[in-house]
Amino acid sequence: MKFVAALFALIGGATAASEAPRAGRGLQQGSDGGIAPDDRYALYTSLLERPPCLGLNPDDTAPAADAAWQACKAHVALKMEEHSPKRRLQTSGPTNNDYPGSYTEGSSADFLAPCYPLPTDPVAEGWIQLVNQGGTLADDGSKEVDLGFTFNLYGKMYQQAFVAANGLLTFEMEFSQFVPLDFPNPVVDMVAPFWADIDARDPRGTGNVWYKFFGDHMAIIWDAVGYANFGNPTYKTNTFQAVISDGGSSLGEGNNVCFCYIDMDWWTGGFFRNAPATVGINSKDGASDSFVQVGRFFGEGDAYDGAGPNLDGIDWLDYRGSNITRGDVNYTDPIQGMCFDARAPENIPPVISGFPANDTYNVPCYGQLDLTVNFATPEMGQEIVVTLPPNVADIQGLSVVQSGTSEFVSVVLNWSPDFATQSGTYLLTFTASDRVIGRSTSFLSTITTTLTIVVAQCGDDDDVPENCTPIIGSTCTEGDPQPFCTPHRSPEHCPMDESFPTYIHTRNQIIQSNPATIEGLNYWFHYLEDKAAAYAFTASSGYNAPKLLCCASPSSWMTDCFPPGGVNPTSFVVRAVGDQHSNAAVYVLPSGFGGPELTRPLAAMTMVQVHANIQGLASPATKIIVEEYIAGSPSGPSALPNEYKVHAFNGEVGAINMILNRGSDCACYAEVDEDWNRLDLNGCFVPNMPFGQEYQTCYNVDFQQGANSPYPMKGHDLCGPLALVSPSCLLTEIVKIAQEISLLLGVYVRIDFFVGGDNKVYVQEYTFNHNNGLRHCSSKINDDTGCIDSCFLGRMWKESGSTPDEIIMGGPATTLPAIFESWTSTSMTDQCIIAVAQTPPQSLACSEPIY
Repeated sequence: MKFVAALFALIGGATAASEAPRAGRGLQQGSDGGIAPDDRYALYTSLLERPPCLGLNPDDTAPAADAAWQACKAHVALKMEEHSPKRRLQTSGPTNNDYPGSYTEGSSADFLAPCYPLPTDPVAEGWIQLVNQGGTLADDGSKEVDLGFTFNLYGKMYQQAFVAANGLLTFEMEFSQFVPLDFPNPVVDMVAPFWADIDARDPRGTGNVWYKFFGDHMAIIWDAVGYANFGNPTYKTNTFQAVISDGGSSLGEGNNVCFCYIDMDWWTGGFFRNAPATVGINSKDGASDSFVQVGRFFGEGDAYDGAGPNLDGIDWLDYRGSNITRGDVNYTDPIQGMCFDARAPENIPPVISGFPANDTYNVPCYGQLDLTVNFATPEMGQEIVVTLPPNVADIQGLSVVQSGTSEFVSVVLNWSPDFATQSGTYLLTFTASDRVIGRSTSFLSTITTTLTIVVAQCGDDDDVPENCTPIIGSTCTEGDPQPFCTPHRSPEHCPMDESFPTYIHTRNQIIQSNPATIEGLNYWFHYLEDKAAAYAFTASSGYNAPKLLCCASPSSWMTDCFPPGGVNPTSFVVRAVGDQHSNAAVYVLPSGFGGPELTRPLAAMTMVQVHANIQGLASPATKIIVEEYIAGSPSGPSALPNEYKVHAFNGEVGAINMILNRGSDCACYAEVDEDWNRLDLNGCFVPNMPFGQEYQTCYNVDFQQGANSPYPMKGHDLCGPLALVSPSCLLTEIVKIAQEISLLLGVYVRIDFFVGGDNKVYVQEYTFNHNNGLRHCSSKINDDTGCIDSCFLGRMWKESGSTPDEIIMGGPATTLPAIFESWTSTSMTDQCIIAVAQTPPQSLACSEPIY
């Protein structure tokens, strides 16, 4: 049977997200169907003057009047739908807005400058609630306010504005239309961060609209507002903000309007379900250069096509201008909000997207620059010219490639710096201009943006990642390795046939689903998951191990192993053998029952407590074994021995995991190769989608995403510098034994060793499913590319076999040891007898410590 398909079926892909807009002018999107905007507005107003709408007052909250108004809205919606634009919604991109790292209930999502944080006590902080004269938020209502400054909207000066519940500000007149239309709209001047049929009266909602004046500018927050949702069991909300100013420096040079968003969940009102929400700025004059339409939003996903005719996905707005990292493949930092200059009619400059937050790209140690920025004309019938930074040629190794059309230009930047000579800050200035096709250069509109690239200064100490700091409060004695903060976690991003965690997970699934399948292929390594079998194999093969003192059934082990009146051991380890994790039921009792248990730790643990814990395991034990207790160094800080876990591939050692100074403040974790080179300096890796063709040569680990998810390995933080005593006979012996046992097994195995206080090496156990295939911390720097290589263990696995079956299993099948010839047909009692009868040889003590 072939298992290659089983591996590939477990590796999923991901959909790339759309680019983010840059602060600047928005995108125009004209009508592509239906009647013209002014005709639709005329239809709308005429419907309100006919039955069943004739004579109704929207602000009348009496039950009968409110029901009549809702019936009117439903009637208008149906009629307007017949004349609405026929738009096509793109379906690419995510189907919801649950990005990794996105805002969830209870987290601290908030707006970023120039928008204002969500108020914790709005009234005390000077925020004013939008209410009507009756003291409640009116459906489709608005309120006139004095700005306290002059707002310039395309040359028209306003000192007053109407703050509307429906996600907009209007000027000159109140505007209660609940059906959003395309811009330009011929009726009213408006600023619309999210024009939709907002109705915050649903008792399930918590929505409020707050506004506040700041001298030369004003902010309005629509906080968790919902929509007309009567009778629908699902209730969704949106949170967004608009800031308008006098055009000074409050919103950045040249801007007088900004929009910011947190969690955006809905896009159309409860009645008019075919009305996309509108985002933008409108002048009722209707001039081609007197409006900005960012987009019409309808449906889930983050599809966004710039100046194209398609509808846009609501998730595209999610967290733009907030402190939340969306965490999708393109965005690992918070995304900027959208700011505009709406002061005077002019040719709108190009729209820039794809730039990182604050226009700054940080290249970490041994990382690389990998960035695509886009430039688009926001108006139809224009052409764009992008001028690349003049200093590109001065930066050795930097690749800048431009491509696109007359309306849309992409620039791809790639760079793997020489960290020894190129650390520092680099400025790249891009200039983009557009004009109406056929017009003279006097009609050019230009925008200039500077990208800051910061290349990390990589220190000389190769033993500690630059982003790690010592653990505070440690009482380590001089000479002990200082534990450092947990390494970050990052996606592994390996080709599908080089993913180490995926190989482990795939093989384990096969073993668990049908062990007879691999036995039919002459594999036997899975026998060693039984700790009694592992001991029998180790001792009979001539290698030292903690002596097996007793092996018995879970029901009789107390009397079988510790008979009343018998000569019983005074220090030992009790292990439950079964499907549970090897550490889930291990009890280290150096002073016997009633003394301290070192792995929890407990001041005292009795036999009855141990038995009760074993009986309470989620997965019942099949055997109980009692083995010799191996003490740690008597002069060290702990009575537990150091652990060395060797990843071996058919005679080759790939990595060694170490847990040092166990049980003390100085306990720490490290990964090295057999020559003691550190492999853990780039953090730990979790399986992710295999990378595409563009990464076949080189990949830069996503440090920002990883930094958000620290995770101690084996419950310990990272070790600081570790000076190897070279040559070390202990390390040499560990590597030699691992290579020999690995050849006996044929397949990938992690062999766990103890080094006791007696300076002897003990084979502790064998693991074939380490961490359930979830993560590893081994990576090297590729000498040819200078990039992080987290795939070398996966390549060693793949290269251990020559057939598809061998590749999946991690190596070739080998001869079944004589001790296992009848193991599976032997009773549990006889298996225990065989195991206890084995006597391991004593390894020689080594006077040279490893570090």
